[in-house]
Amino acid sequence: MKKIALLLSLLMLIPFAVSVGVSPPSKEYVFEPKMAGEVQFYFRNNLDHPTKIVASISGELAQYAKIKSNPEMILNSQEKGYVDITFSLPEYIGEPGWHSFTVVATEMSDTGGTVGARGQIKVPVTFFVRYPGQKVDFKIDASDGQAGDDIKFKLDVSNVGIEPVENAQATISIFKGYEKIGEVLSESFHVGLMEKKNIDLYWNSGNNVQGEYFASGILKYDSKEEYANDSFRIGEFDLDVINHTEVVSSGVLNDFFIEVESKWNQKIENIFIDAKVLKNGNVAAEFSLAEKSLEPWQKKNIKGFLDARDIENGRYNLTMELRFSSQGVTKSKSAFGLIEVAEKSVETAIEERGQEIMLNGIIEKYATATNMLILLVALLIIINIIIFIRKKKNEKIGKEGNISI
Repeated sequence: MKKIALLLSLLMLIPFAVSVGVSPPSKEYVFEPKMAGEVQFYFRNNLDHPTKIVASISGELAQYAKIKSNPEMILNSQEKGYVDITFSLPEYIGEPGWHSFTVVATEMSDTGGTVGARGQIKVPVTFFVRYPGQKVDFKIDASDGQAGDDIKFKLDVSNVGIEPVENAQATISIFKGYEKIGEVLSESFHVGLMEKKNIDLYWNSGNNVQGEYFASGILKYDSKEEYANDSFRIGEFDLDVINHTEVVSSGVLNDFFIEVESKWNQKIENIFIDAKVLKNGNVAAEFSLAEKSLEPWQKKNIKGFLDARDIENGRYNLTMELRFSSQGVTKSKSAFGLIEVAEKSVETAIEERGQEIMLNGIIEKYATATNMLILLVALLIIINIIIFIRKKKNEKIGKEGNISI
């Protein structure tokens, strides 16, 4: 229910973003003391009727900006209008980093004599204050891969100081747990004023096993150092059973969930699970489950049905034979567990997660762009009906008030 409520809340926020477009969506500057300038934003009415837009300025640097033209405008359907903003900043606006003011465009609605705000769109105008001396911003983006692949490390290096960097070099150390298992170094490079560089480094994963890895980076430049890190995964074509329903009711047909996790950095398809319930080596029940596909590293509950109408109460062994494929290769494996057959149904945590994931699946299935648009149109129709009823009611009250005796 919380997810549905969230979806409906998001739908309520959509109309203004759809009805009014803005260009550009933001503006960025590198701050200079006492800098001044002008920026223009275009707003477009995407509705099929005129609408009124009122512009204002808010935020940290609002006192240094003002609206030069068109603080209010009425736009016909599909018409564009512009707002000119001027700014004049002081010598100092704050510590190194980002500072901003925001241009706020409010769409006004006339609901039968009452004027109110229908929605807002906010456009940030930001200024970056550079650091004194030399300063480099350093980030690492590590890619997932499979055993034997060359793992890619994308380094983002930005000069955010007021001096160029003449001699920089990055070192990436690779860890599995606390053990360092590899290292890659970049060549020395230069980073000019306000320059951004993207550098790709590669590490061959060799015979390292499937699992989580950690990349720790250090960037040395002139007499300074910056640090960054990221995690990545080495995949193996495998699928693990990580949980399953543990308690079922005797005498009825039960929902049965088996939760699986992909260990592969590619899509896994055609997943089939043949399950058997055993007591002293004898088969008490058999059932099957299937799933079309799993995305890389995805966890998912697969639902099946266990018929326990002819099973006595007690504890049973559970065997699961899995078959799955990827890129034309099929693999099989076995997994094992225990279940209890009892008089009364007990909803386990795995079943609750299964129901939640089923709800997620329903939302993902039906929350397509087309269906979202249909919901949006329906919502707009309801709003227009309410506005029409209010107008008619106000007109009726006005006529009655004008009757003289």
